[in-house]
Amino acid sequence: MNFDTWWQTWPKSPRKGAKSLVKAKWDKMKLDTQAEQIIAHTAWMTTTNDWKKDNGAFIPAPLV
Repeated sequence: MNFDTWWQTWPKSPRKGAKSLVKAKWDKMKLDTQAEQIIAHTAWMTTTNDWKKDNGAFIPAPLV
């Protein structure tokens, strides 16, 4: 599991962009070592009311 798997887990939204910037931040922070936990948390977040509300209008940008 790695960045690409996490990126696919992140739901589509108007704020999902800047993949290359997000990848650079992922690499800089060496998040591959925590990828499994990050992916699981992101998958869980997609089930929350905040992320489902108004068809995903409140899903944050992945760069954040």
